Amino acid sequence: MIRWLGVFFSLAVTFSASAEGIALTGKVSDNKGNPIAGAIVSLSNQPHQDTTDENGQYSLTGAGIVHHGVMHLSAGQISLRNGNVSLSLAKSDQVCIDLFDIRGRTMARLINRPLAAGEYRFSLTGAVASQLTLVRVTSGQRTMTFPYLPGPENNRSDSYSLTQSENGMQRLVIVPAGSLDSLLVWKPGYVLGVKPLTSYTGEENFTLDTINLPVFSFFVTSLKAILELSKNDSGFGGDFRFGMTGPGAGLRGADSICSCIAEKRMPGSSAKLWRAFLSVTKDAKGRQVNAIDRIGNGPWFDYKGRLLAPTVADLKNDRPTNGDPLIAKDLPNEDGIPNHKPDGITIVDNHHFVTGSKPDGTLLIGAGGENDNSTCDDWTSTTALGKPRCGFSWPRGDGGGMMGGTNWISGFNAGGCARGIELVVNNLNSKIIGNAGGYGGFYCFALTP
Repeated sequence: MIRWLGVFFSLAVTFSASAEGIALTGKVSDNKGNPIAGAIVSLSNQPHQDTTDENGQYSLTGAGIVHHGVMHLSAGQISLRNGNVSLSLAKSDQVCIDLFDIRGRTMARLINRPLAAGEYRFSLTGAVASQLTLVRVTSGQRTMTFPYLPGPENNRSDSYSLTQSENGMQRLVIVPAGSLDSLLVWKPGYVLGVKPLTSYTGEENFTLDTINLPVFSFFVTSLKAILELSKNDSGFGGDFRFGMTGPGAGLRGADSICSCIAEKRMPGSSAKLWRAFLSVTKDAKGRQVNAIDRIGNGPWFDYKGRLLAPTVADLKNDRPTNGDPLIAKDLPNEDGIPNHKPDGITIVDNHHFVTGSKPDGTLLIGAGGENDNSTCDDWTSTTALGKPRCGFSWPRGDGGGMMGGTNWISGFNAGGCARGIELVVNNLNSKIIGNAGGYGGFYCFALTP
């Protein structure tokens, strides 16, 4: 079936490399001229990184390899033109299209399914905000990557770099045409700063802008958002990789899901560092991670600006304390709506949210068998033999019985890691992640209020 006809292009990237010394120093300040301590300064195409001292000073020194990226257009099968990703398939193939933000975090997945031979067009309208986006198209074993900026000039001649940071998070950095590299500066509470470089030596000072957004730093992922991002009528199941690869991909992918939902609900919110409230046995460095240790110190507010909890200690309770009592009883989704009535009208049985954690927010290690795997292989699998641990986004019953519980972090083992949604409890033996009242949703926290 012909989906769309036109001229098709492919994007090839070639690189040359040469050795060059790196000797960059400078100062990082806020927009009032005050030094910023603890800011991370790094390069897009180099492994060098430093953290500013109490005077805002940094230093990047040592040997390095310079990569010069050049993009060439030639006849081929994949193109990005006028806001449309176009494919010409000579035979059936598995096709995946992912969108990344400027930090390289997955913002959306347009498609991930087999396609028959033919011509196809996928519109980015509505999926991409007014920001630079990396569009990655995978067809079988072939991957093409396009930088895209909405607007009349959406075919860029810049080079790009998708790199892996020390903590395992991918990030996208655009290197403007004619530049050697880009200098990146970031700290929680500030907008990511990017400066083009024409030399790896000299002094480069930086001014970071504070994040000027309304308070918004907590939500539960709604079923609507889970279905939209997973592109699957049964949700993600226990696999939250969301386009991420390598060790720790499940946790990093879940963070990206949080960031994507937050950005769509409140544009600009992806400048905050969002974290999924999930524990894992091994992160990108092979270390155990406890959900409670990765969400910052608080306070946390919902989309409508209501206080969830002021400190971590206030979270370590059956329900969050010292915040808005209405939020504590029914944790709100990204729209600020109590999730028990996600559309504001209809009551649904959606109380189970996965955490992989004990009531104190640390990793739950079970007593053996399926119960030992409370994280679906660290949130990377829909087929793992496991029973993911869930908390209650709203109390169900008095805490007694097989399905009742009140603790928002921990209180129930879902039936399994398979995709599945169950908003009316009818099968306690099903092996789906939504078993007995859920859909595989989780909690999202930002490090900046």
